[in-house]
Parts: sequence; C-alpha cells; structure tokens
Amino acid sequence: MKMQTARMARVIGCEIVTVDALHPATGPPRPEVAKWFGSEGPFFEHYNAMENEDGTYNYVGVEKSLAALNETVEKLGPFDVALGFSQGATLLTMYIASLEKAGKQLPFRAAMLLCGTFPRCKTPIFDYPNKILSLHVFGETDPLRPKSEELAKLYYQEGTRTVMSHKGGHMPPSGGQDACIQRIKEWMKINGF
Repeated sequence: MKMQTARMARVIGCEIVTVDALHPATGPPRPEVAKWFGSEGPFFEHYNAMENEDGTYNYVGVEKSLAALNETVEKLGPFDVALGFSQGATLLTMYIASLEKAGKQLPFRAAMLLCGTFPRCKTPIFDYPNKILSLHVFGETDPLRPKSEELAKLYYQEGTRTVMSHKGGHMPPSGGQDACIQRIKEWMKINGF
C-alpha cells in the first residue's frame, strides 16, 4: 500500500501509515495486481471470504485481523483519517461499526475508503450505517465499482459521506489521476485536516 499511495501522499502533503494483511492469500492475485507485482507473491489477505451453501459468507481470519488493526491503531494513533483499500476498506468498515456499536471513541475523525466493497458476512457485532465522516473513492473502470457504490450508500450515513471517482480501475488514485487527488485534498481541507 505504501507504494500504491505514495503519489497521493506526496500531492496531498500527508503521511500514510500502512497496516499489512496478516494471512497468506488463499487464491491467485487479481490480474491488475499480477501486472504490477508479478503472480508469484507472496500475497496476503485480511480474511478469506468463504461462501456457505445458503449464500451467506464467513470471513475466516477476520477476528484476528480486526484485533491486529485495533492494536496497531492504539499503538500508533490517534490518526486524522483511516484509509482502507479494497479488502482493507471492508475491514475498516467492520472495525468502525464494532467501535461505534460498543460506544467507543473512534481513534480517527474520518474514513477514506478506496475501491472498497461492502461486508458480506453477517455477525451481530456490526450495525450499519456507520456515522463517521467518510470519503469513498473508486475507479470508473473498476469491475467492483457497483460494490463500492453500495458500500457508500448502505454502510455509511448519508449526511456524512462523500463519493468521488477517478479515471482508473481497481486502484488508489495515482499517476495520471491528479484531478481526483486534488479533490481529495480539497475534501480534507474543507473538513479541517
């Protein structure tokens, strides 16, 4: 993530602290990942989404990933904005929901969700929509775009969410997408970051 968000951090003028996924990936990398990083790996995931016969999902390893995220945030935070990309955005969504439901103070003031998808696992520790100020950014050609749009619409409160897109696919805004990065910078400025 550090490499994928380096341009965004440089243009905005912020530091991005990254949290790596814990679990070895259970499947092959997506084509756009293999294009940049090869197909040999190693690759990691925050959880393995296992579909049940009834169409529901279990996220194997998610509890350990949520605990590790909480430990990292407590150790290195507080932060102004928590950023999640792809599966990390889903994990961040669940983390925020678990803290809000428990009535705990969030260790950041906003969430930035890049190319995120909505949680498909059902567990009683999560209540939605999340109330935190949120920015949702996705690529116009991202095949997961409908899931990113659903994440914003159903899992984050209407009055606190902002949605924008960039010209790319399933990736954070980077080279060639400075217009989107400038809009992110403006959103941060308007919200006092």
